[in-house]
Amino acid sequence: MFKKLNFSILYRLFADVLILTFSYSFVYFLSEQALPDFLSLYFLIVFHLFIFSLLGFYTYGRTYRGRYKFLLILSGSLFSLLTFLFIGNYFSLFSLKIKPLLFGCFLSILLLSFVRLFLLLSNYFIYLEKKRARIIKKPIERILVIGGAGYIGSVLIRKLLKLGYKVRILDNFLYGKESIKELYNNKSFEICEGDFRHINVLTEALEDCDALIHLGAIVGDPACSISDKLTIETNLLATKFIVQLAKSKNCQRLIFASTCSVYGASDKKFLTEESPTNPLSLYAKTKLDSEKVLLSEGKELITTILRFATCYGPSFRERYDLVVNLLVLKAVKEGKIPIYGGEQWRPFIHIDDLCEGIIKVLFAKEELVNNQIFNLGDTNENYQLKEIGKIIKDVCPEAELIIYPDSPDRRNYRVSFEKIKKTLSFYCQKKVIDGVFELVEKIKKKENYSDPQFFIYTSNYERIKITKKESYWLSLIKEEVL
Repeated sequence: MFKKLNFSILYRLFADVLILTFSYSFVYFLSEQALPDFLSLYFLIVFHLFIFSLLGFYTYGRTYRGRYKFLLILSGSLFSLLTFLFIGNYFSLFSLKIKPLLFGCFLSILLLSFVRLFLLLSNYFIYLEKKRARIIKKPIERILVIGGAGYIGSVLIRKLLKLGYKVRILDNFLYGKESIKELYNNKSFEICEGDFRHINVLTEALEDCDALIHLGAIVGDPACSISDKLTIETNLLATKFIVQLAKSKNCQRLIFASTCSVYGASDKKFLTEESPTNPLSLYAKTKLDSEKVLLSEGKELITTILRFATCYGPSFRERYDLVVNLLVLKAVKEGKIPIYGGEQWRPFIHIDDLCEGIIKVLFAKEELVNNQIFNLGDTNENYQLKEIGKIIKDVCPEAELIIYPDSPDRRNYRVSFEKIKKTLSFYCQKKVIDGVFELVEKIKKKENYSDPQFFIYTSNYERIKITKKESYWLSLIKEEVL
């Protein structure tokens, strides 16, 4: 039930057992002038703990704030009691009476909520005292996501908002605002429109932000090949100014989106974070150079670098220039699955798992993630491209799998993700086949496949190609910065 049953979880379980035992026993004694049948009572308490754990009360629910925590306690307690009463009545197993149980349930809800509120308030007053003494940093309340309207960002910001955090995005909306349109009325959501290469825009966006997730970049080898200058400005030079401004604005945490492409071509079985890098493209080189900038200059922040596996899956801002997404699109709409080469290894990760990994890092203990590089993915999700073709073929049997012997793409690497698994207990929940089924369902509902604008919107390469962007950094800096 729990991926890692640590001391903190055991402590909370024990405390909740005491609260539930006291609540039901106290009310039962007041109403019946006798103690309850403790065998029946502890069956009820087990129901509570089981339902709470299913709702994530002791795992991801710990990061919930305010009314979200209360609603979790309320729904879990009521559902537990109703389930207990239904089973007890149906099988005539338990001897507890309904009326004291109902009052006991409401008392337990109040006590469970009060204890969490008390801990929250006590931690807050302790924080205020320590803040005066400059001992600790401010807790995370507002999070800036650069590239928040993009393929990954549009999924991530919804997860953060659901957790109860304030989210601000900085985006130039190169791909439009369709991906965030239903969030406009969310009071916890802010939009800062502009280019993160511009210092004034970035300064405004970072105001009062406690954490920064930097997803903004020209992503992918084809898109980066259009303009070396623009790619270097966007993917590398801006990173140096972002980390400096984040420090000046007292931002506490910085998470940088890198890529497993920095490993390039390697014959090693599995590559770890300590393995030699061998970037083969400008995209990978700028990401690797940005990592070096962050590791050297981001030491005053809690800085973490995440090397993403190849992402796939449906998003609010579609991308069909990613290998799994593109092959599924071709299988559904053209009846063909073209694979070039096929022997190349790649690590893959579903977009939902990738966002959960970012959140896991964002709220991890400082000593676990500070100044660290993590490969983000799952070791079991390394595939040869021909295997990806076969998986799609199994889901779309009517499509023809075509494997061409030659490939212009020389990248070939298998990646180990054991570090993030062992350090943060991070596990991917979805496999490639799950994403293929989701994509097939979504694509079948699309009717604008033949529209040229569809590819411009869903391909980084096509969009960058038709967009003229001014040179910003290179006009301000000297050549030796490069």
